Parts: sequence; structure tokens; C-alpha cells
Amino acid sequence: MILSLLSSRNTTRSHSIKHYLETVNPYLTIVHPELFALRTNNTGFDSIADQELYDPATALLVVCMHFFSHKDDSAKSMSTKGEESVNTPTYRAAKQILSILRTLDTPSIELIQCSLLLAFYEYSHEDLGRAYVSIGDANTMALILHVGPGKYLEAELEASIPYEEEERRCVYWSLFVLDRLIQTDYSLLHMPHQIPPPVVSPPAADDLLPTNHLLWYDEDQSPYYVTQRCPADTAFSVQEGQ
Repeated sequence: MILSLLSSRNTTRSHSIKHYLETVNPYLTIVHPELFALRTNNTGFDSIADQELYDPATALLVVCMHFFSHKDDSAKSMSTKGEESVNTPTYRAAKQILSILRTLDTPSIELIQCSLLLAFYEYSHEDLGRAYVSIGDANTMALILHVGPGKYLEAELEASIPYEEEERRCVYWSLFVLDRLIQTDYSLLHMPHQIPPPVVSPPAADDLLPTNHLLWYDEDQSPYYVTQRCPADTAFSVQEGQ
């Protein structure tokens, strides 16, 4: 039922997933690619099956991933000024479903991710008020689940990182970055007294940045990846991995 929302937009779930995962920025990696594949028993997304998205929150997440990476090409979604409106039927349905799931279920990473993706969609349509509310909702769930970036330990600089740990770090940084983007736009578009306070707490100096997966070459010029963690106070002038 939830995935039928994508059918109304003339797209397929596998295309939405693949397109999203190909366009995300490390600081806005709201959905962890490897964990999403494991949770849906899928590695390629080319022929994802209905039974692999039996969980309502996961199904809604696919719809929200589509919002993040696509523009609605329906003429009905165009405003009188020729600009795309945020109030499409699919968007309203997704918001209603998220509200129902928030009421019936306990907070989960998937619901946080849905709220974050919808917040980004709202922000990209300059609906800062709705985006601010969505970020607040996502942050409330994140606080309940103790989602955070984790702490930098030099001994773990190149240690193997569990997917679940990296996912929580990705969610935190996505929350923080989008929250500050909304704040910046409010400061440009509104009077200072109308700017709402930041929602997400800033990182401490020893909090971890999103993990770097650096491409290196051995003596035989064979490529391999090195995983590296860096603290939030890493100077921008320092090239990580050097």
C-alpha cells in the first residue's frame, strides 16, 4: 500500500533507491547503504521484491528516499508562479503515514530517517517552517534512541567500524547539517527575532566526523580502501589520510 505512492509518480522503487544512494553527500548520508541492503535482503536494488519491504517504516523510507533525490514532474504540482509546490498528494500521504507510524510505533532509526528526508524535501522547497518542525521531530526521536556521532579515540583511528555505529553517526551529522542550513536560510529571509533556536546540539571537539573511506594503492598499484576516523576539531587545511 505505501509503495503504491511511487506508482502514482511513474517511478519504480529500485530506481528511487539506486538514484538516492548514488547522489548522497557524506554529511547527508541519512540512509546507510550497506545496512539498508542487509535489512531488505538485497544487494543490487535492481529487482527488489515486495516481501523485502514488508516493514511499513522501511517501505515509507523508500518513498522518502524518492523525495530526496527527485523532482515531481507532474504539472499538477506546479504553483501559479511556475514553481514546484511542496503540497503534492504523495507528500501529504507520506506525512500522514509517518504521523500514524509515530503514534503506533516506538521511535526507530527508520522513522528518524523518514522525518529527516521529508525535512530536506521541505527545505529544498523553501518551506522552512515545516522543515524546522520535521527536524525537531527527528531530533526528538534521536535523543530517545541516544543517536550521536561517537567519540574519537586515537587507538581506533583505522579500526573496523560496525555498520550500526556508522549509521547513527550519519544520522546525527545529517540532523546537524540540515538544522544549520535551515537556520542560515531563516537568517537571510526573516528578521532576527523571527529565527527559531537551533534544534540539534553542536558536536564537541572530540566527536567523530563522518567516516572517511580513503582509496589507496599498494606497491603493485592495486587499489584498496582505508577506513579512517577523525575528530570534529580536525582543521580544514589538513588533508585527512596524509
